[in-house]
Amino acid sequence: MKIVIMGATGFIGSHLCRCLSKDYEVVSISRSPRPSWMPDSVRHISANTTIPGAWQKELSDAHVVVNLVGKSIFCPWTKKNKKKLYQSRILSTKNAVEAIKEETLLINASAVGIYGDREDEVITEETPGGSGFLADICRDWEKEAKKAKKH
Repeated sequence: MKIVIMGATGFIGSHLCRCLSKDYEVVSISRSPRPSWMPDSVRHISANTTIPGAWQKELSDAHVVVNLVGKSIFCPWTKKNKKKLYQSRILSTKNAVEAIKEETLLINASAVGIYGDREDEVITEETPGGSGFLADICRDWEKEAKKAKKH
């Protein structure tokens, strides 16, 4: 089984990559160069996934695509960075959905930011989305990922 992990050098992706590579063929796609911790069995591709390219071929024959890409939100929220935060998630997901085949399972990240700032309110899966910059990103990110259902 071939598993492609987009955003494999991030916190969650790095753990998934190490764990899954013990039993499966894993391909890592990240903006970063190949990290030293990555197992030799993992094929790594450095690519900007916001731009269509050769990296998409890896998704076309994958059984599973795990999409964890996105610029870290721990940056100054300047106009330029907000655009990068948004595009790194939405455009990368759009490009991934366009590349996968009907039988490919897409597992796409989202974030609790979809609920907005609710202070001490208890949040459940049934809680409606909130408002604000992060909520808007998450809502659009999930909307883009759901387009994979057409496959």
